[in-house]
Amino acid sequence: MEYGKKIFYFSLAGICLTAIFGAIIYYFYALNWPGILLTLIFSGAGLYFFWRMLSAQKSVSPAANIFANINWKVIALTSVRLLPYFILLLFTFYFLLAAQTDAALTSPWQAVSHNFFIAYFLATAYLIWLIKKNSRFTLWLIVIHYFLSFSVLWIVFKIGYGYDPFIHQTTVDLIDKQGAVVPKTFYYLGQYSLVLVAHKIFFLPIAWADKLLVPILAALALPPTIYLFLKKYFQNLSFIIYNLSLLFLLFLPFSIFTLTVPQNLAYLFLLLSILIALTGEKPTLVTAGLLALASFAVHPLAGIPAALFVLALINEKIFSGAKKKIIKIIFIFIAALGVPLALFIASAGQNQAAATAPVVVNLKNIFWGFARQENIFLNFAHLFSYYQFIWLPLLAILAAIFIFRRQKNSGLTLTLWFSLALIVSWILTKLFVNFNFLISYERDQYLDRILTETFIFLIPAIVLGLTAFLKRLNETRPFIKFSWLLFLAVLVTTSLYCSYPLKNNYTNARSFSVGADDFAAVNWIEKDAGGKPYVVLSDQQVSAAALKTFGFSRYFKTPSSYQGEGGGEVYFYPIPTGGPLYQIYLDMVYQRPDRATARRAADLTGAGKVYFVINNYWTDFDKIVENAKIEASSYQNLNNGEIYIFTFK
Repeated sequence: MEYGKKIFYFSLAGICLTAIFGAIIYYFYALNWPGILLTLIFSGAGLYFFWRMLSAQKSVSPAANIFANINWKVIALTSVRLLPYFILLLFTFYFLLAAQTDAALTSPWQAVSHNFFIAYFLATAYLIWLIKKNSRFTLWLIVIHYFLSFSVLWIVFKIGYGYDPFIHQTTVDLIDKQGAVVPKTFYYLGQYSLVLVAHKIFFLPIAWADKLLVPILAALALPPTIYLFLKKYFQNLSFIIYNLSLLFLLFLPFSIFTLTVPQNLAYLFLLLSILIALTGEKPTLVTAGLLALASFAVHPLAGIPAALFVLALINEKIFSGAKKKIIKIIFIFIAALGVPLALFIASAGQNQAAATAPVVVNLKNIFWGFARQENIFLNFAHLFSYYQFIWLPLLAILAAIFIFRRQKNSGLTLTLWFSLALIVSWILTKLFVNFNFLISYERDQYLDRILTETFIFLIPAIVLGLTAFLKRLNETRPFIKFSWLLFLAVLVTTSLYCSYPLKNNYTNARSFSVGADDFAAVNWIEKDAGGKPYVVLSDQQVSAAALKTFGFSRYFKTPSSYQGEGGGEVYFYPIPTGGPLYQIYLDMVYQRPDRATARRAADLTGAGKVYFVINNYWTDFDKIVENAKIEASSYQNLNNGEIYIFTFK
């Protein structure tokens, strides 16, 4: 085995073992300093045995002849060739840094200059040229390009984007201070372990370790993994085709790698485990197994199919005949039932169907309806994004046909069977699992996650299909080749735009970034309350700002007489969104912001003062404000009316 490959597998194993042992030690003990040291000791011991297994494979020392036969002319020529790419790269990062904002926005593109896309497209096109010239270091340049593509959210939004990351960062901060958070869950712990180790050992702030975890890990791990996978199935291919395949895979939607939340990290481990398992060597199967376990330690929804797939692939290599077929059928059957059963148990056994919106395709809009709404570039981008559920399945079907006809490989066909099993899993979940414990607009998310995993299992087929296409394209006439490469560069740029939340005439993303006004409101309320107990009715972003400011420090015990919610505890801001306090907030917003509704929050918590916060991005903001002014005891607006705070005594 090549030395670089050993180092890569060793690094992945180190990350996985840290997540696995950290999760186990936290669940049964804590992740204070002794817990962190135990995690590192057990991980180090596991890495020792893993390295011994790798060392059994012959390799070439990286130090051998490192200074021999240096061609300084080639190095100088390579440096000159690479310089324009790095200049374009600097421009892209400059446009992102110049767009940094602490405003509450739904999309980063509301702040980023259009010049960013020009610079990104030119950088992509120039990288294609470098690959065609077979320049050195192109694999590293592709890693950098992946990192740029995954990094828009954490660069543009200074405070942070979304709601869930603040929940997880606050939880990790509390674990850092007191070792554990009660009650303990068996999920998310793998991510918490990695963030805490980065914080305690490398002194990274928790917020930054969390923000960067998925974008950096995805950028560093995906290109080498896909490269090794391609070398397994296209052994005599030129490096030009390998690298073009790696670059053009960015035309696939990659939003799951742009934000660190446990589900996204679990998706990453799932994809890596599938690709590495399919390379077929013994060390790779061990690495794939560790990745599957790490995925389970982060989020079982991805960890269950990951572990089942690795076990099914091991079965393909160990057994034969009827025994192999029976075991394979059992694993596929469990894959179809495992996720719905886990969700059914998590939903307390409720057996009503979760409502999902039907997918309707308006074919007229493809050819005519959208053309009047935006310019030609945004029209194309919207068609690319809106009809993913058409072209992605078609692409997957074509790739599957390619696999069945060209690649007689049991591992690859197994990915297709698992994809079909997850489609069955989606159908069963839709029919038999109820998500009433979630707020209404979040109930489709679990179904969407199963579909995402279905697509992840099809990525190996798409990778091979794309590579076969590029191999054939490389043999065509220069004009056809140039036209296709240019079009693929456009697709990569379009995918970058569509992989982030959008706000335009077609799409209005629901999630806002947490803004400076949200923190201003939280601090004003705290000062106005004067140390007396209070409860706040607000949206997710204001609640996230409160979490960031106060942590999990203030809870109210609900009275036993309150509408079946008695005997529990509620945070003094609406967290989680499926809780009773957030429902009261929605009633204030969508029905009427009156004293009777505010009184329900007081009855639930026993607080003597209720604050109602409304941001100016809410629908009917002006109407809500005017009605609340009539009912409230007093009110205050911040930043020239960007956010209103109403007090009910």
